[in-house]
Amino acid sequence: MSNLIESYSQISSSLISLFSSVFFYLLFHYLHKKKIYDIILTPEISQEMMSLVNAIVLSIIGVLCVLNTNDYHKFNIYAFFNNYFIIGYCISHCYIEYKHDLLKLEMILHHFLTITGCSVVSLQYELLFYSNILNGLGHIPNIFLCNYKILQQLPDYKKKYHDFYRHNKILFAITFFIFKVG
Repeated sequence: MSNLIESYSQISSSLISLFSSVFFYLLFHYLHKKKIYDIILTPEISQEMMSLVNAIVLSIIGVLCVLNTNDYHKFNIYAFFNNYFIIGYCISHCYIEYKHDLLKLEMILHHFLTITGCSVVSLQYELLFYSNILNGLGHIPNIFLCNYKILQQLPDYKKKYHDFYRHNKILFAITFFIFKVG
């Protein structure tokens, strides 16, 4: 019975990683070079939008993990999905950076460490709670950072939506200290 559960777990983790890799790859290519109003989405803006979607999904899963820490089965489902969703995101992100000459050494190292960390944490149940706080709730500041960085690359919209830009900058600073430093 233990081998059956382990096999199911390995298949599920592979499917979740594959799904998120394909999802983010298709999302990037859907956005890339697309014209929305008068904005042509560059690879950098498309990447930030992809990161924004990732941050929103992981933040929601992180909140669900924290809210369900007393329910063993729900917590495990959210934690399991969270770790393998991140792995798929990292794989697709590296591939997209490679294809568009945006790959930097620090990002390769970041994605490698993230994939390694999520894989190790998935094997150690005691670490799942902490990994979901870092991977889930830790992505809440990234929502504001992505909004900020998207507008930073669009100077006309930065001026037009100056309050939104300024509020995201402030909210990023506040949530960064709450969820990543504190």
